[in-house]
Amino acid sequence: MDPRLLLVAAVTISTTSCSVLTVAPKSMPRASVGSRGGDSDSSSRLTAPSAGPSDPRARGLIVVPGLGWSEAGGLSGIVPAAGTCHFRHASDGEPLPDPRCTPGAITDAVTQANLRETICRRGGYTASVRPPLDLTEKVKRALMAAYGVGDRPMSSYEMDHETPIEVGGSPGSLLNLWPEPNDDRRLFGRNQYVNNDKDHVESTYGRGPVCAGTVTLEAVQKAFALDWTTVPALPGRRM
Repeated sequence: MDPRLLLVAAVTISTTSCSVLTVAPKSMPRASVGSRGGDSDSSSRLTAPSAGPSDPRARGLIVVPGLGWSEAGGLSGIVPAAGTCHFRHASDGEPLPDPRCTPGAITDAVTQANLRETICRRGGYTASVRPPLDLTEKVKRALMAAYGVGDRPMSSYEMDHETPIEVGGSPGSLLNLWPEPNDDRRLFGRNQYVNNDKDHVESTYGRGPVCAGTVTLEAVQKAFALDWTTVPALPGRRM
């Protein structure tokens, strides 16, 4: 095995809190991973940066150093093996990722103390830290296969950050990426920037309330990691 690989332990999230329990990496089936260069199966293989996640118990969330990706190293983490992940659904039928495969992860670069210099700064934040499409699109099909929908049109799924970048979600960790279905319940309106209900919740009830100081960064991050339909500012939230 390539010694540069980052072996990220599988995690399980409690149904009553967002605390994380790490388990042995071998307990979760995984696709093989290798160098992007000269790899004949690049859709399911990745090269990971050398840095690994910090202690996930720090804030009840998985914390990944920095961006979680690099141009030279690619995204961090390992694609789960095909068919090993399963979509869940919230009480109202909205799609949720498998917490064993996509538990959500945050970056240590965004904290409650530096919001004005990071996610709330003028001129925007996400575009400066988001991984380029040539990295994320290479693994989209592999993640769709992991969730058992590899044979469906790619346009039916969005490569989504479970904990959004705009509230400090890790931009490049595979623990924070999943193929979100676009055929949701359409509980909210649509525009050119919104493909599904989660997009609307992110743009309306995520970063705005955090930057306005009406809800803490940690509360929003935990809600997205556990069940995005329970975001604190969301009307009728079920927390």
